Amino acid sequence: SAAAATQTLRAALAGKQIEVLSYAFVCDAASTVTFKSNSTSISGGMSIAANGGVSADGEGQGLMITAVGEALTITNSAGNIAGHITYRIV
Repeated sequence: SAAAATQTLRAALAGKQIEVLSYAFVCDAASTVTFKSNSTSISGGMSIAANGGVSADGEGQGLMITAVGEALTITNSAGNIAGHITYRIV
């Protein structure tokens, strides 16, 4: 769960990348949600209506990946989001 702001989903690991394999989340207010590598966007901004959500599954393939040594973060513009992610360290 995360409030409106940028939140760390997975802390950085020296010399490693974080690859997102799947995600699902819902928003309690209209919001734009973006996955980031530290502060650099690695997904497009996803506009979600109040009480709406989105999910994606790469079926074992990566959907997005952080830069080496950077944290996986998420930014939402309003309200709260709740959900889950599946990732691997590469």
